[in-house]
Amino acid sequence: ADWGADALGYEGSSPADQQRLVRMARHIVNNFNGIANNSPYSYRTGSALMGLSLFLSTGGPDNVGGARTVRQGIAAGVAALKGSQSNAGCNVGGWNYYGQSSNGDLSTAQYAIAGLSAAAAIQADADDTLPNAIPFLNNSQNADGGLKYRCAYNYNSASAMTAAGGWSYRLSTRAGNSNDVQRAMAWLRDNYRYDSHIITNW
Repeated sequence: ADWGADALGYEGSSPADQQRLVRMARHIVNNFNGIANNSPYSYRTGSALMGLSLFLSTGGPDNVGGARTVRQGIAAGVAALKGSQSNAGCNVGGWNYYGQSSNGDLSTAQYAIAGLSAAAAIQADADDTLPNAIPFLNNSQNADGGLKYRCAYNYNSASAMTAAGGWSYRLSTRAGNSNDVQRAMAWLRDNYRYDSHIITNW
C-alpha cells in the first residue's frame, strides 16, 4: 500500500498474508496457461513465472496443495515459453500471444523475457535462450531509436514499447552502454511527457 515500504517477500509477511500468497500460488499452478498445461500465453505465463519465482525465492513453500508443486509449475512455464520462442520472419527470437509466429509482438514478448529471467533464480537454465531475442528486438527498433509494437509493421515508436524494449534488451544480456539500449534511452528522454505518453500503432 506504500510505494516506500520495504519488500517483505514470503518470509517477511504476516501469517494471514502468507496464507493469501499460498492460495495465489496454488491458483496460478492450477489455472495459468503454460504453468498448469502446455499451452503458453506469453502475458500470463511470463507474469506467472515472475510471481512464482519470487514466491519460492523469498521462502514460500514448494507444495501449495496444487495439482503440481510450484517448482514443477515453473519448469512447465519455462518449457512452454522456450517452446513458443519464434524463429521466423522479423520475429527471430521473439514471441507473440500464443505459440510461434513470424510477426513478433513486443508487448507480449517483454513478459516472456521477464518471466524467463525471473525463473533463472529457481531454474538455472531458464534464461539461456534470452540472448536469442536480440534479433527480434533489433527488428522492433526504429531508426529514431524508439521501439514499436509489432516488428512486421511500419509502426512509429511508442513510449511503452520503447520502455519495454530497453528493459528487454537488458534482460537479454545487452549492456547498458550498448548502442541499441542507449538509442532507446535517448528516445525516451527526448520524447518524455509528464502528463501523457506516445501511443502509435501506425
